[in-house]
Amino acid sequence: IHNRDSWAQPKQYYTGGPSSLGSSSLSEDGTQQNPPISPPRSPGDAHNPLSSSGVSILSSSDSLPSIGSAAAATNSTTSLTQKPMNLTEWMGHWHLMSATSPLVTKQELFRLGFVEQQYRSQRSKRAMSTSLPYKSQEVRVLVVGSRHKTRVLQSLCLSDSALDHPAFESPSSSLTSSLPSVSTVGDISSPETSHTYVKLKRNRRPNHRKSSTPSSRSDEVVTHFLFTNVPETSAQETFEDEKLKNAYDMVVLVFDATDMSTLKRCQLLERDHLKKDMPRVYMAANLDKTSSSDADTMRNSVIQAATHHCTLSEFEGQPLLFSLSALEGYSETAQPSGNDTEYDEEKATLSPSRQAFLSLLARCYLRREPGIPGLQSSPYEAQKRKRDQLVKGIGLGFLVVIGVGICSLALFKSWFFTSSPSPATSRKK
Repeated sequence: IHNRDSWAQPKQYYTGGPSSLGSSSLSEDGTQQNPPISPPRSPGDAHNPLSSSGVSILSSSDSLPSIGSAAAATNSTTSLTQKPMNLTEWMGHWHLMSATSPLVTKQELFRLGFVEQQYRSQRSKRAMSTSLPYKSQEVRVLVVGSRHKTRVLQSLCLSDSALDHPAFESPSSSLTSSLPSVSTVGDISSPETSHTYVKLKRNRRPNHRKSSTPSSRSDEVVTHFLFTNVPETSAQETFEDEKLKNAYDMVVLVFDATDMSTLKRCQLLERDHLKKDMPRVYMAANLDKTSSSDADTMRNSVIQAATHHCTLSEFEGQPLLFSLSALEGYSETAQPSGNDTEYDEEKATLSPSRQAFLSLLARCYLRREPGIPGLQSSPYEAQKRKRDQLVKGIGLGFLVVIGVGICSLALFKSWFFTSSPSPATSRKK
């Protein structure tokens, strides 16, 4: 549970039940009278709309088909079927709620009877570590930049069940048919938080022994992304707020590939407000091909300028090129090949699928995770590492010289006192 203040509203939340179930009234004598509780619904009523149960679900896109009755789903090919969440998806929702509302989450845990222990023995820690199915990592990402970042997050935070929709599977249909166009997607008015996750495979060492259980997930690392979308007009105020200094782990700077001014604004935000050790990722949006040659020329010049800036700052694999048309299903060329441990960075960057795109984003943060090929996302990280190694080497050299000097002095003293005669023996002679 995180003790950070809540400053962004989640994209998915729940509301109370219908007023008829939760309302109460007072009688004339002052006693409280509750309305009669209706019996549970029969199994035949299981396909009623979700709205009648008091649960409100906000999808990542307002134009996505709503979840209605089964009859409507059979008549229309554009209806989505709600699938039950697996463990990883449930943990993603849990990370989202604990990050946006930590106080409410603690109250709910206490109501369920959970009391957090301040001290745990090494035996209990080992028992808990062996019971975990896989290692998970929570990453709070602050997304700033142009208004296209809203559409980027809508595409990245779609669940896998949404990608099974016929609009995503048909080669003739485009993802833009289920997502609003750029002209209709305006910037948000307040910060919003959404989540998604990606699984990464560890690179096995040559002398690594496989686990005895074939279903072991010890080689998997699950990264839960909590994307906080900040309005373009309030990005500077967010960075200047002292309460939010430690509220995020990584920053994603989204710029329009057809507008050079958005790239310059991202560079100013990076120069004035980001610390040197803060991981940051440049992301180019609005890369879909157009019929205008001037737009293509401007797009190439903006991407070249962003690539030059990332090269000077020693950012690996950046800028990330986000193309909405490339997210139609899963691109096989961008997926890990062979034993799921080798990554083709060039293919994943040029033709990013949703899985490979999130994998690149996770590798920009998991730079020190064993078995994960990390990407440098802090400026001049290689130079800092070389400088630190040089300082450590010089310090170690000084310690060696001082130690050798002390040992030599001790040996010289012992040799001098043993070779010279003592005063008592000289007087006897």
